[in-house]
Parts: sequence; C-alpha cells; structure tokens
Amino acid sequence: MRRCPSVVTPMPGPPTTQRRRVDAAIACSSVSVASSAEYWSWSIASTRYSSKSPAGIGDEVESYQNRSARRLQDLALPDRVAAGIQAAKDTATTRLPPSGTFDVVLSDEALEDFFDAFVAHGSGPAAFEGWSRFQRGESICGDVQGDRISLSLDATLDGGLCSYGFDDVGVPAQRVDVIQNGAFCRRANDQRHGCWLKEAISGQAGNVVIAAGTTCSADLLALDGAPLLHLRRFSVLQPH
Repeated sequence: MRRCPSVVTPMPGPPTTQRRRVDAAIACSSVSVASSAEYWSWSIASTRYSSKSPAGIGDEVESYQNRSARRLQDLALPDRVAAGIQAAKDTATTRLPPSGTFDVVLSDEALEDFFDAFVAHGSGPAAFEGWSRFQRGESICGDVQGDRISLSLDATLDGGLCSYGFDDVGVPAQRVDVIQNGAFCRRANDQRHGCWLKEAISGQAGNVVIAAGTTCSADLLALDGAPLLHLRRFSVLQPH
C-alpha cells in the first residue's frame, strides 16, 4: 500500500501563556494528516506544557496522539486537538493524588488501552505460548459488582478500521464473541494458531466491540462525597 504524502498544518498563532504560580506555555507544533486508498491517519506531533517555578526549576510534559480511521469524519480532529491542548493546560494545576482507596473511572484513551489486555489474553498466540489467563467457561474477573464485561472482535463492522472481507490467507470476516457476561467463551484464532491449538479458526482479529453497561458516564462521574480518580490517558500501560 502506498501512502500519500502527509499534509502538515501548523497550529495558528503563538502558544498561549498563563500566569498562575508558574509561567505556563502550551504549544502544539503541528498536525499531520495522511491518506491512502484504505484509511486516513493523523498525528499531533507534540502538545506540551513547560513551566519554570519561581525557584527556576523547569518541568515539561509531552503528549503525542496518533489515530487512524477508514472515514475522515471518524478522526474527529477538532475534538482530539482540543482535548490534547486541554490536557496540557491541566498540568498547570494537576497534583499527584494522596495514597488511599478510590473509586476509579477510565475513559477516552485510557479505556481503549485497558481492554488491550483482554484482547491479548483471549487470542490464539497467548494460548499457544502458554501465558493466557483465560479458561473457557470461567469468569475472567472473579466477583464483580455491577455489569460484567462482554467483548467481541468483529471484522464485519461497516467502516471499521479492522474490518475486511477476507484476511491475508482467505479466511472470511466474522464476529467472535470472546467474553460474554464476564465469562470467557471463545478464543480468536488466525488460521495458523487455530490449526496448532486444534480450535475453531476465526481469521485475523477484527474491531473490538464492548457491550454497553447500564450506568451512564455522567452517573459514574457524579461525586457523592467519596474520593474519585478519573483516568483519561496512561503514559504507559502494559498489563499483560
């Protein structure tokens, strides 16, 4: 696949400056958008916050985002850029939380990263290499209060980045219900690992689909006096 040259668009105007107890500069150096015959992709080269305290101690936080989609509108460029800039601004007032026990809400990029582990442990390679923690018919999370997770890999979704008609070796696209109501049901196997494990072959993994719960996001974030930790992005998450 040959990709078209990237279009680099600098953010208009100079970085804004705030003065609280530190001098803060927020800069978004460039936005790159690339198109091909198969998908669109974009990246924010750098969104960073840098400051110097009255004592002259410098600090810097960098943020990098990269997205791909089959349809340009699915990139949601204005919202993504605005969210990146807001995250940079938030570092001016953000402090590490005290040690303790908190309710935790995951959203945005943190939520996507969190489910990577479920997909990995439900895959053929994880079983063949001996590190999958999932056993067919058993609960994946033990005792759970509230909604239990249901996760599928669907290669037939219209417009999905991981959708296809047939994979590289000719296996037709299909939906695989990996986890249903908190229990592991079926492993996602490409042709090679399905043959090695003597299990059903489902082809290349499709789009991750998570069944919606019964509580809306506003209710999850409602403060009732108890401490709440809201995670929107991990710097690094490798829970496998």
